[in-house]
Amino acid sequence: MSLRVIVVGGGICSLSAVIALRRAGHHVTVYEKYSADADAGAGVVVGANAIKVLKQWGLDMEGSGLLKYKAGYVSEGKTLKILDFVYGEESTLYGHKAGLESNVEKGG
Repeated sequence: MSLRVIVVGGGICSLSAVIALRRAGHHVTVYEKYSADADAGAGVVVGANAIKVLKQWGLDMEGSGLLKYKAGYVSEGKTLKILDFVYGEESTLYGHKAGLESNVEKGG
């Protein structure tokens, strides 16, 4: 049974929900108050599990302009621990939210 779904907001999570719902055969309408050329906000971090899902949907992650996050440092005047963020094939990516939102929007 196909549903008619309304999604309020055009951010990364909302657009991801739209992709999943449309691929499941539902009719989806998105309401967003900001225009596509409005400032999309600050940085974004995309974890390995999210990257796997976005790649399964066929999104070009390199086209999002995101960079691999290879290591992080926790510091209070001295190095406490070096955190390794590379787990197998997928990694953590970071960059500007606008690039990822644009890419997710194209994938829907």
